[in-house]
Amino acid sequence: QIDDLVGAIEHYTRAVAIAPNDAGLLFNLSEAQQQKRLTDQAIAGYRAVLKMKPELTAAKVNLAKALAEKGQYTEAKELLTSVSKDTLEDAEAHYNLGVLLMRENNVTTAIAEYERAIAINPKHAAALNNLGVALDARADHKKALEAFKRATAADPGYSEAFFNLGLSYFNANEGGKATKAFEQALKLEPTATGPYIQLGTLYLQQGKRDRAVEAFKKAIASQEESEKKGSKFA
Repeated sequence: QIDDLVGAIEHYTRAVAIAPNDAGLLFNLSEAQQQKRLTDQAIAGYRAVLKMKPELTAAKVNLAKALAEKGQYTEAKELLTSVSKDTLEDAEAHYNLGVLLMRENNVTTAIAEYERAIAINPKHAAALNNLGVALDARADHKKALEAFKRATAADPGYSEAFFNLGLSYFNANEGGKATKAFEQALKLEPTATGPYIQLGTLYLQQGKRDRAVEAFKKAIASQEESEKKGSKFA
């Protein structure tokens, strides 16, 4: 809970050594390993958990996410599909299945899965954001804008949703609202590249050339930094 994943993994490992047949302990260890990007170890752990408790939905969902991170999309999709059929109450299963379907450019079915996730959890910000992306891909821009609004309301700290909201406003020729959304995205993630580029474009349209130049300079600097660390919007 205090984000000491190394300490958590150490103590869960000791606990599992004492009680190797405790599926709950092994699940917690695997979850900590997954958060620490020890994906192979997490996958092995989740598989062991499911041998002990085949009905444990959370293990299936987390295993599917880990498999997707390793590029094993077919097995990940099969797992999530089985979960979404078995239960109508797991928002994460529907959300992650939607993510995989979008990878396959199956936009219509992805939208249905995101909507199922939101029906279960109306404040599922990631599902709302991804629903907006999918609706945009289907040229349903008005509904996409509403989805991004709901995503930012559900999670006011969700920088990516504010960025997408800004794009929606920009495409709707609502420059003032777009500017505010991009600026909020940068407050939440100051090293992002995309919002600076969009702001530079907006400032040019508004005749604010000095601010546009400054925004583009920051975009270049952020891009250079992202080559070292990676950036969500780059």
